[in-house]
Amino acid sequence: MTKCSVALHRRASLLAASLGVSMLALGGSCAPVCRGVDGACLDVRVEGSGSYSGYAIEWRHSISEEPLAALRRGATEEGGDLPRTFRVLPPPGVDPGRITSIGVLGLSADASEQASGSVEIANLGADEHRTTTLPLGLRVSRSDITLSANSADLLAADLNGDSVQDLAVVGTPAMTSSNSLTGGVLSVLYGLGDGTYRLPQTFAIPAQAMSVKVADVNGDGLPDLLTSGSGDSFSLFHNTGNSQFASRIGIPNTTGITSGDCAIGSDSHSIAVADV
Repeated sequence: MTKCSVALHRRASLLAASLGVSMLALGGSCAPVCRGVDGACLDVRVEGSGSYSGYAIEWRHSISEEPLAALRRGATEEGGDLPRTFRVLPPPGVDPGRITSIGVLGLSADASEQASGSVEIANLGADEHRTTTLPLGLRVSRSDITLSANSADLLAADLNGDSVQDLAVVGTPAMTSSNSLTGGVLSVLYGLGDGTYRLPQTFAIPAQAMSVKVADVNGDGLPDLLTSGSGDSFSLFHNTGNSQFASRIGIPNTTGITSGDCAIGSDSHSIAVADV
């Protein structure tokens, strides 16, 4: 019996003695009770397995200013083993009647795994106390890949024709000069088909690369890579087949277009590819 239940039992016994009657204590609960002053609340029974370091509660609700559902992060609960029950209140300022669903996200201590689930909630009254079951069915494991630069943009594409998704990532190492013609890094990681990748192939590009795109720019049927960067130029890497790319070709940006007080040619942060 919990401490709270013991205290409840003692109070009940004293009351029974004063009234001269016999009472049977059925036990009590330390959980808060939903009242009008508290607003609506839910007991969310989270099913699943495993243990997570913390659980984030997310509410989806409709708002008058926007017809689509809005996401509002609620309380963060302490970690522990599943299954377990959370008693949760809607976020402040959210009309319970507009709640559409609730989600729970569990995170492992090292952030290598997470599990999530959601359940629809309809017509939650302002003073209502309801119990619902929510399974944490989706479990995702994360594998970190160490790169030599701070990542700014990433794309996934089959770059070598083996029907497996590969990755191309651009970034700039810390402490690199913002207007340097070198120092940026294009990393190409070929997928092995089992969720892992080969060691990255790296190519030098201008610093402050913020965008990478894939396109067959020379009509040979192979996907090439283009990146943005500083130094009034873009970078083009022709795909030569056999999981190889040719050396960088610089493409000067001589448009002279300006935006506000900034000349676009000074730092090309984004690149787009299209048949115009």
